[in-house]
Amino acid sequence: MRFFKITEIKKVILLSFFAVSACTLILIFPDEASAGAKNGLEFCAGVLVPSLFPFMVISSFTIESGLCSLLEKPFSKIIRHLFNLPGICTSTIIMSLVGGYPVGARGIRGLYEKGLITEKEAKQMAYFCVCSGPGFLITFVGASLYHNKNIGIILLCSSVISVLILGITIGLFNKNKIDTNNIIYSKPKLSDFSQSLAKSATDASRGVIEMCALVVFFSVFIKFGEMVITNQNFLKGFYILTEVTTASNNLSLNTPIYIIAFALGFGGLCVHFQVFQGLKDIKINKLLFFIFRIIQGILTALFTNILLHFFPVSEQVFSTAEKTNAVISSSSYLGSIMLVITAVCFIYSIKSNNKKLGG
Repeated sequence: MRFFKITEIKKVILLSFFAVSACTLILIFPDEASAGAKNGLEFCAGVLVPSLFPFMVISSFTIESGLCSLLEKPFSKIIRHLFNLPGICTSTIIMSLVGGYPVGARGIRGLYEKGLITEKEAKQMAYFCVCSGPGFLITFVGASLYHNKNIGIILLCSSVISVLILGITIGLFNKNKIDTNNIIYSKPKLSDFSQSLAKSATDASRGVIEMCALVVFFSVFIKFGEMVITNQNFLKGFYILTEVTTASNNLSLNTPIYIIAFALGFGGLCVHFQVFQGLKDIKINKLLFFIFRIIQGILTALFTNILLHFFPVSEQVFSTAEKTNAVISSSSYLGSIMLVITAVCFIYSIKSNNKKLGG
């Protein structure tokens, strides 16, 4: 009991120190804090919201509507042999590969909350269903940063391969035994389309707001880090450790492509926190999760080099990236702002309707 109290006191002191320090920095350097927040909002509006929000809706919809149950029987053997997981996980694994970093976590939580998978299976999936999606890799990194979509495609293929290898490896060491003789496939129960879509849009709206809040906070934190860190190599490592969008944008100017690939595979602490937030009550080993992200970063960098060897890209592409940063178009920026505002209004209207129905 005494140890528990001491641990709690230390935790309170640590959290209080962090809160006071953050407030102090914001008060002392308001201009830098505002600039960092602005950068975060621009990345959210111009890159993250357009590339992630639709996939977050679709991922939630496949679970809410019951579509995921349609894939259970035909893909059961493949998923079981590859990852040692039940077939019901198929749609979430696919969406994690094509949707983007937090999409897999939210899908895992949906399966777990509906009782379709066990907590152990949810934890197993959480360790490898983390991947940057095609919208971010092809459109932002490939087209905007390097002015060549082929680079984005190569990075996407490398990311998918690394996730699959990681998932298969984790499945080999997993002790869950699925008794194939006792598997009974229940008849798929499809829910009402409009209700499923509305609930999915609400869930995705909350998710994208939570995601953007973390990105904005980390952008402010990065701005403070840039004031302190003068060594360029340390600064690059700081970008990779903290936030992947900033890392990709800044490192593409003068860093080898395999470093960018590592950053994309690793994800950064901001993405890690997004995943933890998406999992909610599913408690995973955070140190093990961090180690798996390092392994994923190494695998992504390795396969990127291998694919570039077989599908070479001209040096002109990389030299072009050194001359310009990514440009976020005004139409994309304004469209994303309207999408976020619409999402907030949608959540508010849902809550208002629920109160009216309840009262």
